[in-house]
Amino acid sequence: MARVALNALVCVRRQAFPRQRVEGNAFHLGPNLKWNKLCLSASQWVDYAQSSGQSPGREPSSASSPMISLRSASALLAAGFLLTAHLAVAQSARSDAKSSLREPAQADLKPMMADDMAMKTPGLQVGAKAPDFRLKNASGEEVSLPSLLAKGKVALAFYRSGDWCPYCTTQLKDLQADLVKIEGAGVQLVGISYDSPETLARVRVKHGLTFPLLADVGSRTIDAFGIRNQGAKGRAAGVAHPVLFLLDQQGVIRAKLMRDNYKDRPEVDEIIAAASSIK
Repeated sequence: MARVALNALVCVRRQAFPRQRVEGNAFHLGPNLKWNKLCLSASQWVDYAQSSGQSPGREPSSASSPMISLRSASALLAAGFLLTAHLAVAQSARSDAKSSLREPAQADLKPMMADDMAMKTPGLQVGAKAPDFRLKNASGEEVSLPSLLAKGKVALAFYRSGDWCPYCTTQLKDLQADLVKIEGAGVQLVGISYDSPETLARVRVKHGLTFPLLADVGSRTIDAFGIRNQGAKGRAAGVAHPVLFLLDQQGVIRAKLMRDNYKDRPEVDEIIAAASSIK
């Protein structure tokens, strides 16, 4: 029984203080003096019993067996209970400390994440007033933002090119497929790219598009919204980052939908949900 108690106490001590520095029989345990004294007493029992097989303050037994006395075993068991209790208290304190540190960190992180998102997302942000524009459609007719807003809320879908970008043509066809749902959410859908009016006419016929496409030749409107892809070269120079702005009837941006990768585009369900939330 004494040997079992000794082994149990050794394991408890190692588990309770795996990283504590030990000098002789003295532990460097921390600020809780009451527990320090109790654990110091327990540690002295273990150190002495391990080295001599006897309890402190007693002469070595003449018997050949290394078994310690029943009183020593009782003391070891009591010390084991003390160390076990101390371990439970210490683990609970560490858990509480982690929780108290973690919760404020998450709360503080939310505004930081919002700021980081604004920095990484190119162009005008939600709440900004959309700049006015006057662009030609596929028929060569001029369309202005005020004329669109006079009819209601507007969804401006900036895309790279309907001529050579396969991801854009897929997006345009998807928007056309759910155009009734989008318009049912109370917004007018308008596509804008740097393509010429002639290119827009071909794209509309080829893909059967019925919503208006506007030609931002020279990318001035793209620049006004701050979404020009500065890294695009060659024939892609001047293209917009694929972004969809949802404007209320006062021309204020109420939602902004985009992806980190130009190959991915906002889902139609996202557009409908955002449009439905605009009053």
